[in-house]
Parts: sequence; structure tokens; C-alpha cells
Amino acid sequence: MKKRVAVRDLRLGMHVAELDRPWLETPFLFQGFELSSPQEIDQLIEHCQYVYIDAELGDDLVPVEGRKELPHRTQALRIAEEKLKQEFKVLLESPERNQGKLPYGDRKPYRDQLPLEEEVERAAQLESVAGGMVREALAAVREGKPVDAEVAESVVRDMVESVVRNPDALLGVSCQRHESRFVSDQGVPMEEEIGRARKIESDAKNVVGETLKDVRQGKAVDSELAKRVVDGLVSSVERNPDSLILLNQHKQAETYMSLHAIRTCTLALIFGRHLSLSRDQLMMLGLGALMHDVGMVKLPDAILNKSIGLSKAEFEIMEGHVAAGVEILKGSDGFPHESIQIVEQHHERHDGSGYPKKINGDLIGLSGSIGAIVDVYDAITSQRIYRGGISAEDALKRMYEWRRKDFQPELVEEFIRCMGIFPIGSLVELNTGGIGVVITINRERRLKPKVALVLRSNKEPYTERFIADLVKHRTRTGGELRIKRVLPSGAFGINPVDHIAKL
Repeated sequence: MKKRVAVRDLRLGMHVAELDRPWLETPFLFQGFELSSPQEIDQLIEHCQYVYIDAELGDDLVPVEGRKELPHRTQALRIAEEKLKQEFKVLLESPERNQGKLPYGDRKPYRDQLPLEEEVERAAQLESVAGGMVREALAAVREGKPVDAEVAESVVRDMVESVVRNPDALLGVSCQRHESRFVSDQGVPMEEEIGRARKIESDAKNVVGETLKDVRQGKAVDSELAKRVVDGLVSSVERNPDSLILLNQHKQAETYMSLHAIRTCTLALIFGRHLSLSRDQLMMLGLGALMHDVGMVKLPDAILNKSIGLSKAEFEIMEGHVAAGVEILKGSDGFPHESIQIVEQHHERHDGSGYPKKINGDLIGLSGSIGAIVDVYDAITSQRIYRGGISAEDALKRMYEWRRKDFQPELVEEFIRCMGIFPIGSLVELNTGGIGVVITINRERRLKPKVALVLRSNKEPYTERFIADLVKHRTRTGGELRIKRVLPSGAFGINPVDHIAKL
């Protein structure tokens, strides 16, 4: 069970499960660790005000000696947490935009032009084209060439039109298609397997090289040798698949950058649509979001491919990707100022604690503020090799908590209204015990989406496709049909994309 604890109340032996800020903004090696030295507590005090401990994986916080209550710092934090939960619930149940405090709040909202099932196939094709375009752009930058703004503009224009027709299609495809899970079947820690994996991979390269050489000389392939190498690869993957993946980090990092760019662009367009931005404004927003991390390719491979936390010096080098990205886009004809603003400001924070210029409040433009919100949301909900993504609900709760500090308050509240806690493609368990996939968001009642039912309460599959509208449908006893919890992607062997594709 996770419990909020003030950092000055932490003790050795406690298991830190979550921080009060994104892990990627801190130097900690892994997401989740047991406190084993005073230096780790000092680091947490330096970076955080509180953390969440897991009392099942480590020691719990005990009351003050001679008294029944917990330390006052942690007591105050937990009272604040309960208040925040209530505020967050009220926000979710009030779907109307706060027009008086938003830019363009007086504009009429967009209306869906097509049902999801008519847009999803087009969105899937478009997402594939966008992925190819981003990969080509990154390759060009790596070779010192400019980004082709005309090609990027063409892709983003198509994405804008898809989002205007129906935002759920592109969101469902881009945020769920590429979700990866890295699970060790045998529970062997990556640190123990990496040495073996490096030897196995080296042997495999040698065998492939020798085999190609033999084939060119007209010799037969040594099948027994090949089988032994493959057997070693299989055994390593069974013990811990992360280790072999680590040895291909460059490709993994580039793949993540490409997918993150597409998802961030999609989220920015959907949020911009929610804010009633014009098509021209959506174009500039989308271009900047698609290219927001292009400067990453200029970083040293040693930092880009590092699988553990960065040192202070390395983090300062990492921050340089912002300036590099701005320089790349300014050197590529065709990118408007508003697009470059996203690249320049997506790591700035509302209280001035961001980088590179540490500007705050209204000095951060609307595009930069939107870029910061969607960049963080995708980063903390995405699955990575060494860091599991958190659910949409947990992500939005954290971001609500980080408003005023990290984000412009009214803007992040609108993002929460825009997204809801059950995005398209969420794998969910209903209060009946049935399992399904969220396929359509209800923009008026975000807690009541449409769900494609996959498994019955006894976990047997449905023989016919059935869509439950949680607004209209009831349980067999006439009770409210609602979502009980969000399940991890891949639970029960279900791929959400399969059910989106059937629309």
C-alpha cells in the first residue's frame, strides 16, 4: 500500500515508490528503490517535499515515540492529499470549459464531424506516415541536414484535419499501438543478466559474420552452431528481456523519440481543439510538438543511451537539447515562431523552476505551456524499459497536484477535462467483474465512456461483440454500470488496439 510521507520523516529501510514530481526530472537511478543510505534521503530532501512509500515492500512510517499520531509534517500532507482528491473528483465531473479564464474561451467548441469507426482506419494510416516522417527528420538532423518543414507541415495538416473530424481516432491509435511491456518471466534482475547477455550478443554477431562469409564462399551453414547461439538468446530473454534490449539502446532511444513525438503532437492537437484554437493555430502547435525534442539527436550517445539516472553534469548536458532544437528549426526554413516557441519552452515551469531560461508565469507562451503539459503527460504514462508508465488517472492526479508549481493552473485543469481518466484504449474492469476496452469517450460525462466488452465476469470471452454505453446500460440487477479500475496494458492477454481496429 502506497502512503504519502514528508521527506524529512523518511527512514532507512523504507521503499520509495513514487516522488512528488516526474522521475525523469531527478537523478535517481530507478523508479522505486529501498532507502539504504543517509545520502539517498539527503538527495530526496534536496529534490522533493514528499514521496510515496510502499509499506508492503519496505518499512512503514511509525507514530512518534510515546505518542499515537504520525509526525505532524506527514499528517498535514495526508490531510492535503484527501482535499486534493475531492477537488480532482469535482473537476472530472464538471466537463464544461472554464471559458472566463481561458484564451479563446469565447469561441464555439468543435463538434465531431465523423463517428470514431469512420475515422479510425484513416488515423492509423496517418500515424504510420507521421512515424516515417519523424524518423527521416531525425536521420537528416543527425547527418547535419535541415528538417524539411514542407513535409512536416503536410503531415501535421492531415493530423489536424483528422483531429477536427474526430480526436478519439488518432489518440487511440497513437497512444496505444506502440505500448511496450518489459517483464521478466523468471524474475532475474537486469543487473545480473547484462553480463551474460553481452557475451551472448557478441557470440551471435561472430556467428552471423562467419556464416555470411561461408555462404559467400559457397560453404554450407553450420546449423548446430546457429542453434546453440539462438538457444542462448532464448534463455537470456526468458531470464530477463531487458538485458538484450539494453545492448540495442541506440535504436530503442530513437524509436522512443519518434513515438513520443507523434503522441505529443496528437495530444497537443486534441488539447488545442478542446481550447477552440483555429486550424492555423493548431498547425503551428502541431509542428512544434512534433519537433519538440529534435535537439536530442545532438546529444552524446553516452547520455542519450544511458539507462540509469544522470549525474548533475550530465543533466546539464541533457538540458542542451532545447537550445540545439531551437537552432535546428531556425536553420530549417518554414517553421513559424509559435512552433519554435514550443521547442524553446516545453521544459519551462510555471514557478520558474524549469529550463533553460527559468522564465515563469505569463512569460511562458500558450504554445510553450501546452507543450510542457503534453510532454510531461506522455512521458509519465509511457512504458519504458526501466520505468513503467503510470495510469492516466494517476498521471492527471499528479499533474493537478503540480499545478501552480509546474503548470498554469487553469490550463492544466482544462487538460484534465479534455483527457478524462479513461482515454481511448484503456483496458478496464467493470464493477460487474467484466473486462473491456474503452473505445469512445463521452465528452459530457468523462466517467461514462463506451466500452467494448471482451471478457465476462467469469473471465470467459464474449462470443459476440458487445458495446456497453455506461450512460445507458445497467447491471443485471438494475444497478449503475461503472468502471472499477484501469488494468495494466496486456492484462489477460488483451491488446486494446485489436478492439479499436474492429470499429
